[in-house]
Amino acid sequence: MNNTDLPPLPPKGTLGAEVCANVRIYLAVWEDLSPEQKQAANEHVELCTDCAREYAQMRKITRMVASIETSSPSAHVDRAVMEAIKARSGRPQRSRRASPAGKRIAFPLAGLVAAAVLLFALLSLFSGPLGLPFGGIFPGGGQQAFALPAKLSWSGYVLHYTQTKMSSDGKAMHINSYHELATGNMHVETKMDNDLDVVLVANPHEALGMDKMHHVAQWDAQAWSPDDSMFNLQDLRSDLQSKRAVYLGTANFQNQEVYRIRVENGLVLLLNKQYQPVNVLEGSGKPMYDTVNLMPSSQVPDATWDMKVPANYTMGKLPAKP
Repeated sequence: MNNTDLPPLPPKGTLGAEVCANVRIYLAVWEDLSPEQKQAANEHVELCTDCAREYAQMRKITRMVASIETSSPSAHVDRAVMEAIKARSGRPQRSRRASPAGKRIAFPLAGLVAAAVLLFALLSLFSGPLGLPFGGIFPGGGQQAFALPAKLSWSGYVLHYTQTKMSSDGKAMHINSYHELATGNMHVETKMDNDLDVVLVANPHEALGMDKMHHVAQWDAQAWSPDDSMFNLQDLRSDLQSKRAVYLGTANFQNQEVYRIRVENGLVLLLNKQYQPVNVLEGSGKPMYDTVNLMPSSQVPDATWDMKVPANYTMGKLPAKP
């Protein structure tokens, strides 16, 4: 196969349907790519949940058919795929034959892509969408070994994080959250300059919300509780063992080396070398939080979890969460 026959890959960080279609052709002919092409495809797959899922599906079906007697794809399928690739790239495709002894020297490009198409078709017929997370697949194709230390515990800590989100009308919303990991107690303040200031104090059984601008309090205010479930250490350990979460290797984040773990919803959790949370990356690679750190519980005053309604507050209804 001539690598120049493949459609060009976009710059790093570029996403979109056409980009994904091109990347999946590269994944189908992975063994014949140059190191530069592999690196470019890898950078896209690490950012794109859809392409990671497609690759995981291909890997599973490849393992399923690995022991099946070798056969050749239909000539009709081969020609149809060749025409599709020709239409995409705008120039003729060239290929080389496999050795008659069965050892891989080079595979026809059309045959490889046809095989990939067949694998995805089989998957949709027999398995349906897998929703599998992307692992450390390059190079070598296998997940890297990784395990949380058996004695690791975050129960003596309070998870403190700050976050800036945009409301539906484009205003910045600032969240300052304390989560006592041993008890589930939370204290979360959500502010929007001159528009909003709501404090939530909650435990696993009840939640009190307080509108500090209007001195209104409301019980059952769980709607103001943020989702930080990716920081549940017990669930993370279980998800790694069951491969619902996948280790992606190490990287440098804000001048420190971190472990990267893709969790079930596609987010990437970053842990430092002491296995403590550092941040979470969204699908685009952007950090979800402004700051994240674990504080010893002894450093957080008990009043943080106080659920008494202040004397100057009236019971009522909180504003809707933006």
